[in-house]
Amino acid sequence: MLARREAGDSPYDRVHVRNGFARQAKRPADRDFILLADAFGFSDPVYSVGTGFAVSQAIEVATSINAGAWSPETCAGYVAHCRATLQRARKAFEFWYSGAVVRNSVAASEVQHDFLLGGLFQAGISESYGAAIDLASLASQRDPFRGDLGGRR
Repeated sequence: MLARREAGDSPYDRVHVRNGFARQAKRPADRDFILLADAFGFSDPVYSVGTGFAVSQAIEVATSINAGAWSPETCAGYVAHCRATLQRARKAFEFWYSGAVVRNSVAASEVQHDFLLGGLFQAGISESYGAAIDLASLASQRDPFRGDLGGRR
């Protein structure tokens, strides 16, 4: 929310409020649904880290479902993981905007390498995407939209 400027005021006196940006659903998954990333809880309105979380979580969920049925145990594990990830993302958001990244070279390096350059997401996404491409290649004559990508039918 921005405060209305009076005539002649400095352009740098606006009040910025973060109300409404930290909303979340009651639970990220249940027997009949699975929410990914921002669909469960919104953590950062600036850098769209939810996109990276969504891709990572989509791969995790697909791998889990592909390995067996969606069970109460896998659901509980996913719920715990989502809540921890959202809490960590919100702490990172607050840390980022507190200015610590500007004042602390170790923090700045971690953010630069694991957050801005995407190292946090790249390894898992690249591995899973590469495996999907391999399974869908002409040499293997696999249809990625038919059956189980893990080789079981």
